[in-house]
Formats: sequence, structure tokens, C-alpha cells
Amino acid sequence: MIVDTSHLWNDFLSLRFPKSAQVDMSLYLAAQKSLMRFPHRGSKQLQKIDIWCNKYGFTYVFDESYIIIGSNMMQCKEAIALDSSPENHTYHLGILLGYPSCCSIFAKIHHEEDLDVIEVSRIGLYEKKYKLIDTCGYMNGHALISHLPCKTDCNASYQIALKMLSFMKKLAEKNPSIQWFKKQIDLFTIYR
Repeated sequence: MIVDTSHLWNDFLSLRFPKSAQVDMSLYLAAQKSLMRFPHRGSKQLQKIDIWCNKYGFTYVFDESYIIIGSNMMQCKEAIALDSSPENHTYHLGILLGYPSCCSIFAKIHHEEDLDVIEVSRIGLYEKKYKLIDTCGYMNGHALISHLPCKTDCNASYQIALKMLSFMKKLAEKNPSIQWFKKQIDLFTIYR
């Protein structure tokens, strides 16, 4: 784990990724995923990302649309190659991005294009403790997981969400200046 999380986090925010990237970065820091995949906006942003990655010891690869960041260059290269492959790569990419096998299989069966429709159709269907795996707030940076669960009571996704919540509580105690973690804790603790 990186020692000075507050500087890493603030520097990460300065890269101006979409708000959903905060969820992915938190999952990475909590060791719940080994790679992060984000859209990028071109050479100026890529220059800043290069500086950030070098400063904090990350590796990365990119294509015309996305950047893959992690600690293992071989994994990054594999992920970007899969992502640009015309063949159905959803399952393998999901596994590389740290998604549970059951959810990666679900994504493969339902095709990447249909997942947003499925997500919208599930609004309000997550019950009790499984509200922790609701991803409807992901695009706004309010989620504990970064993948669409295979079902509204997916235990594998729920376990990731619990680990994230625990990690965020520990990190918020050590880094009270990072308000995002406190907001996430307040938002999701009521469902536990």
C-alpha cells in the first residue's frame, strides 16, 4: 500500500478523469482490482498521467480512447490488447479488471452494449444489504464496486463491497482530509 495516500489521491483527482474513476482507484488501493481502465482526453492529459504514474510507481498503456493503469506492465498490455480486440473479450477483460467470474460470465453473455440497459432496469431492485452492490451511482463516483453484478444479490460482488467499505473506513481515519471516503462511508453504511 502506498504510504501517503492523501497526496496520491489529490494528485489523482488533478488528472481530471470522470468521477467514476474515484471508485476504480479506491478498489485498486484496496487491492480489489489489479488494473484500472479509464477514458483519456489526449496528449495533454496523457503527459500528466505519465508524470503521476512515474511519481507513484504505476505502469500504463493506452490506445486512442483508453488508458490502462496498474503495477504490472504485462497485465496492462494484455488488457489493452483485449480491449481493442474485435472478438468477444468481455469475460477475460472483466477478470483482468478484478470483476468476479460470475459477473464476467454474465457480462459476456449479455454483451457489453446491453449492460447499461440492464443496470437501469435494476434501479430500486437491490434489497437490504445488497444495496451495497447497486452501481447506479457509479458514473457519479458513488459506488463500492465498478462492475455490474450478475444478479441483484450477487455474493461475490457483496464481498468486494464489504471489503471496500472496511478499507474506506480505515483510510478515512488515516486521511481525514479526503472527504470523498467519508461521503462514501456515510452513503453506504446504512445498508450494512
